[in-house]
Amino acid sequence: MAGHGTCLAPFPPVRYGPHPRRADHVDGPRSLALRRGFTVLELMVAVSLVAVMAAMSLSAYDEITSRADFSSVLANLVTSVRLTRSEAAGRGVATAFARP
Repeated sequence: MAGHGTCLAPFPPVRYGPHPRRADHVDGPRSLALRRGFTVLELMVAVSLVAVMAAMSLSAYDEITSRADFSSVLANLVTSVRLTRSEAAGRGVATAFARP
C-alpha cells in the first residue's frame, strides 16, 4: 500500500482542469478571459473606494477654498491701499492709515 496521504481508501488522483458540466468552463480557462462586464461586488467596491477618496479630499478642498478666499480679500485690500496712496500723491495730499 503506497500511501500519498492519510486516506486509506483508494481514490483516483484529483484532476485539475475545466469542469465538464459547468457552462463557464466549457472552453477552458480562455473563456473566463473573454468574459465582459462587472459583477455587482466589483461595482460596489469601486463605488465605495470613490466615496472614501471623495470624503478624504473634501476637507482638503475646504481648506484650499478658504485660503483662496483670504488671499483674494487680502489682494483687494492691498490694491485699494495702493490706489488710495496713488490718488493722494497725485493730488499732493498726505495720507496716513491708522486704526479706528
